[in-house]
Amino acid sequence: MSKKRCVGSAKALRPLLRKTLAKTLQIPSSRRVKEIAKIAEQAVQIHSPRDVVVDPFQVADALELPVLPGEYQGAFDGLLEWRNGRFYMYYDTRLGGPDQPRVRFTIAHEIGHWYLDEHRECFEAGVDPHKSFTGFTSRNPVEREADTFASYLLVPPHRLREFAFRREPDVKLILGIAERFNVSRTAAAVRYVQANYCGCAVIRMGRDGSRVWSWTSDTLADWVYRTVRDDLPEGVEFARRFERACAGSDPVEGRLVPAETWYRYAGEKLDLYEELIPIGRYGVLVFLSTTE
Repeated sequence: MSKKRCVGSAKALRPLLRKTLAKTLQIPSSRRVKEIAKIAEQAVQIHSPRDVVVDPFQVADALELPVLPGEYQGAFDGLLEWRNGRFYMYYDTRLGGPDQPRVRFTIAHEIGHWYLDEHRECFEAGVDPHKSFTGFTSRNPVEREADTFASYLLVPPHRLREFAFRREPDVKLILGIAERFNVSRTAAAVRYVQANYCGCAVIRMGRDGSRVWSWTSDTLADWVYRTVRDDLPEGVEFARRFERACAGSDPVEGRLVPAETWYRYAGEKLDLYEELIPIGRYGVLVFLSTTE
């Protein structure tokens, strides 16, 4: 087949591929998360078997993926492009230098697009590049899968277990995970909840008080059914604590609240310990844990 005909075929496939991706790559199910986690773990064993802190730039180099930093005016955090028979990776330098957690997550995210067969094959077939924005904010299921890969690549399950298993589930532990693995507070909290060491959850709230997303551990979901409320809790006390979290960088002291404060349906009487973690312009993380 001629090169011209190949290009024409790829263009014809694009609408179908986009439609197929939308149907098959839903928000990752528990089964899909396990599949992605296994792929990420294999990547760690190949490219960073002994390092506590995985270097995504080192992984990209081993995969022969050129990384091209630049001032892209906020058009994206990162991007993976298939051009002239090879892949190129980009990230916006407004995020900071290579050691910054958000840059590291962005590179790991783009590596996820390469490592996950369905993503890579669609790029190679001519699907337009995705403009990625990190922080688990995208509603695009393809982006959510790449976020999942990045979180498991940077915080591998066996290393997280060595560091965090059987430790008190609180903000100090979340900050410790972030420091240990050089990831953001958000990535640290999400990975801890995913690990399901205890009944816990993390809810990201925008600075305007809206709920952006939530993750509930399987253990806690047995009691609360993952039905997180959309609005902030009522009352002056929480409003003041939330305002403090938005204004500062230090976590705000915790308090004990009924599970119904955050969940619409709680199967039984349950109290949760509620702590607030500032994440700058991205808002506030609400970390919840059971008291048992």
